[in-house]
Amino acid sequence: MANEVFSPTSNHRAGAPMGGVSSAEDGAQIVFRLDPITKRLLVAATISDVTTDTATHSNVNGSASSVTLLALNTSRIGASIFNDSTADLYVKLGATASTSSFTIKLAQDDYYEIPFSYTGVIDGIWSSATGAARVVEYTE
Repeated sequence: MANEVFSPTSNHRAGAPMGGVSSAEDGAQIVFRLDPITKRLLVAATISDVTTDTATHSNVNGSASSVTLLALNTSRIGASIFNDSTADLYVKLGATASTSSFTIKLAQDDYYEIPFSYTGVIDGIWSSATGAARVVEYTE
């Protein structure tokens, strides 16, 4: 979303409903207003599903040292990782995974969906160098 600051105009009177419009990067508008009685921020937005027909599959061999499962990709809209190994896989959303610095630990046959909108590097390390990660990256 664009970084925009809303300021009331000089003709705004105290106690009157106040609101504004912010535009998202895709041109959609988000309308908000402050209810003067309840002091609640009311938001109206159109939410649409993100769809893709592009999925890139890759296999990353198990390693006892940190390896990149997915490189930074600003076109990524989602990703998934399946641990096809008897060893635990430590996945880090960020660089240099270790058994003490990781986002999630995947046991044998575990599956993980990367949070939407995360486009950064994803690293992994196994408790022993066996098996592989089956990785799918979904892009625009």
